[in-house]
Amino acid sequence: MKLVCPSCGAIASADAWLNDTECRAMLAEVVKLPAPLPPSVICYISLFRSEKRALGWKKALRLVREIKELTATGYVRFKGMSDRDCSPAIWAKAMDIMVEQRHNLTLPMPNHNYLRKVALDLAADAAKQAENNKHIYRPAEAVQSVPLQVSPVPPPETRSDEDTQYGIAQIAKIMGKLKGV
Repeated sequence: MKLVCPSCGAIASADAWLNDTECRAMLAEVVKLPAPLPPSVICYISLFRSEKRALGWKKALRLVREIKELTATGYVRFKGMSDRDCSPAIWAKAMDIMVEQRHNLTLPMPNHNYLRKVALDLAADAAKQAENNKHIYRPAEAVQSVPLQVSPVPPPETRSDEDTQYGIAQIAKIMGKLKGV
């Protein structure tokens, strides 16, 4: 099975990718990220690829580690503005927005500052919405709770090599589907 990386454009078999040490390390870092970040990160790092060159695995690994550090704090900070709580879902949405708007961006991206700005705007909107929702009167009988169906994801420090290999296989599957991105 040949896969096309949506980030760098490389074409290779899944076995070849897993034989590359830096590729394997990058994929292992991606699968350790909290949901829903992994698919968004894979597409987001493509914004750092130059038009004429593939994105090297070493640079991809560095970018993923920077994203991991950026998203692990639980908040977003940007250029002297007030810090905002920022969940992995908000970070993922910010990355998805940037990927969708790639034609409006100056590529390759030099850093993650624009991601911080987009995430800060989304976090501010979420905080505003939460504040507005607190002031809406809802009779108890009108509120229905719907249980979330989320599969449990073990914390990164408790994941086994088998979990990592499964995660890498899932990313390879996603990358195969996204080859047109």
